[in-house]
Amino acid sequence: MTSALCYEDLNTKRVDTTFDDNGELLVSLPAKHASVLISFIETIWVTNSWGRNRTPYHARLVPLLKGLLVILRILFKHSKLFELGGVIVLKSTAQTWEQLPDGQVLFKFVQ
Repeated sequence: MTSALCYEDLNTKRVDTTFDDNGELLVSLPAKHASVLISFIETIWVTNSWGRNRTPYHARLVPLLKGLLVILRILFKHSKLFELGGVIVLKSTAQTWEQLPDGQVLFKFVQ
């Protein structure tokens, strides 16, 4: 099992290298960063489901606006979370998270 990266350790090269070498990536984040990342992952899940469930265009508007707000939150307050974007969107097939006893949230991205 690989060791978890923390918020300060996030950079694209390290994230990609760890994920490619181990086939998984563990990231431990404090609750304030974790809630935003969870919202981002859920937004990706919703938008990926649209091709399968034939969601009408007008029903896509609210989730798109929520996704835009999440992106803006990441951009202005949690910018290092963008370093995980490639893994979340392009590389990983499963994303899970769990609350740890110390208040941190452990994310696991699997190939």
